[in-house]
Amino acid sequence: MAREAKKDPSELTVEEKLKALYQLQTMLSEIDKIKTLRGELPLEVQDLEDEVAGLSTRIEKIKADIEELKSNIATKKIEIETAKTSVEKYKAQQDNVRNNREYDVLTKEIEFQSLEIELCEKRIKEYIAAEKAKSEEIEHSNQDLDERKKDLEAKKSELEEIVSETKQEEEKLKKDFIEKTTKVANLGPLLQQRHQAEEYVAQLEKQLPGKSEMANLLSDINQAGVGRNLQLELFEPGNEEVKAYYAQLPVSIRISGRFPDIAAFAADIAHLSRIVTLGNMNIGARKDGKDPGNLIMEATANTFRYLDKSEKLANAKNTQSAGKKSPASQGAKS
Repeated sequence: MAREAKKDPSELTVEEKLKALYQLQTMLSEIDKIKTLRGELPLEVQDLEDEVAGLSTRIEKIKADIEELKSNIATKKIEIETAKTSVEKYKAQQDNVRNNREYDVLTKEIEFQSLEIELCEKRIKEYIAAEKAKSEEIEHSNQDLDERKKDLEAKKSELEEIVSETKQEEEKLKKDFIEKTTKVANLGPLLQQRHQAEEYVAQLEKQLPGKSEMANLLSDINQAGVGRNLQLELFEPGNEEVKAYYAQLPVSIRISGRFPDIAAFAADIAHLSRIVTLGNMNIGARKDGKDPGNLIMEATANTFRYLDKSEKLANAKNTQSAGKKSPASQGAKS
C-alpha cells in the first residue's frame, strides 16, 4: 500500500490563506489610520523644506549679483582714474602745440575723456543703487528664511512626536504585513488545485452507485460471470461497512470455468461503469474431481456506494459521540 504524502506543516490551507488575506486588509486599514493621524504634516514639512532650499538658493544668487556689482564699480573707478590721467596729459600737451589743428584734436580728446568720466560716474551710481536694492532684498530674504526655518523646526518636532508614538505599532504592522503577503502569495494556484480536486472527486462520485442502485450492480457482477460461461457456485454479500463518505459491501464469490474465461471475467469486472475491486483471489484445480479441465476461483468482490445526506449526518453524529467517550468513563463502566 502506498504511503500517504506527509503534509508540510508550514503549508497553509485555503481557509488559512483567506484568513491571512482578510488580516492583510485589516493591517492596511490600521496603517492608513496612522497616516491619517499624522495628517498633512509630512507634506507641510516637505513644502517647508523645499521653500527653505529655494530661499537659500535665492540668497546665494543675490550675493553673487552684489559681488558682481562691486566688481563693476571697482572697474569703473579704475576707468575714471585712467580717463583723468589722460585729460591731464592732453592738457599738458596743449601748451606745446604748434598749430590750431593739433590744439583742436587735443581739445576733442579731453572732451571725450570727460564724457567717459561722467558715464562711468553714472554707471557707478546705478551699480550702487542696485547693490543697495540687492542688499535690502537679501535682508528680507534672510528674515523670510529665518521664519521658514522656525516653522520647519516646529512642524518637524510635531511630526517626530506623532511618529514616535506610532512608530512601534506601524513597524509591527508592516512586519506582519510582509509575513502575511508571503503566506497568501500562492493562494491563486492553491485555489485552482482545490477546484481540480473537487472536479476529480465529483467524477469519482459518479462511479459510486446510490443505495437504490446496489441491486443492479450486484446483478451486473453476476451477469459478467454468466456472460463468460462461468458457473457461479457462490455469490454471498457480506456486512456493509460504513466509512466517512461511502459504504463498502464485500461479496464472497466462487466461480468455476476455464482459465481464459476466468481472466476475461476479472477484466470485465475492472471495466464496469461502477467501481468494483477483486481481492483475496485464490485460483486452483477442483478438489471434488468434477470437470477436471476447469479451475475454481474464490475471491471477494468489493463494491462501493456513496452515502446520502441523512447517512452522512448520522455517521458524523456517531463519530462525535464515540469521540466524546473518555477512557476514564469507559474504565469506570468496566
